[in-house]
Order: sequence, then structure tokens, then C-alpha cells
Amino acid sequence: MSPSFPFSAIVGQHEMKLALASIALRNTSLMLPILDKRADRASAIELLAEGFDMLEEDLDKERFFALVRRTYWASAQGSPSRDLMQTLIGKLDF
Repeated sequence: MSPSFPFSAIVGQHEMKLALASIALRNTSLMLPILDKRADRASAIELLAEGFDMLEEDLDKERFFALVRRTYWASAQGSPSRDLMQTLIGKLDF
């Protein structure tokens, strides 16, 4: 039985998830505004979560999480930025 999509799509998705997570860890201040502007935010966060699961860089993950938490508390209640941070905190389980 063949898969419903080509193997190359799986490899491309795997690499994309790792790249997205790596960028988020190495340049969090760049990634957060990009996520904030995405119309497909839930899908983007899901890809990010899956990429984080593939990575073993605990210190970098903790730095990312610290910035997200700090941004959450610095953002006005009900603001799009605070909503994004809340979604990240809930979805990424930190």
C-alpha cells in the first residue's frame, strides 16, 4: 500500500519543522512577530511544537520559553501579542 503523499513531502516537512524550531530558538525576537502576523497561527505553532520535540537543545528551549513568558507578562491583557504568548505557552507545554 503506497502512502497518500510522496516520501519527499515527509522529508521536506521534517526538515521544515527542524528549521522552524532552530530559527525560533536562535532568534526568538524574530520569530515571535512572524507568528503574531500569521493567519494560520495554529498550524505554524503546531509545526513549531513538532520541531521542538525533535530538538535536544534544552538550554536554547528554556531561553525561548523565558522570552515568551516575559513577553506575555509585558503585553497588555487582551492584546494580540499576549494572546499569541498564551497560545505558545499552552501548546508548547511550558
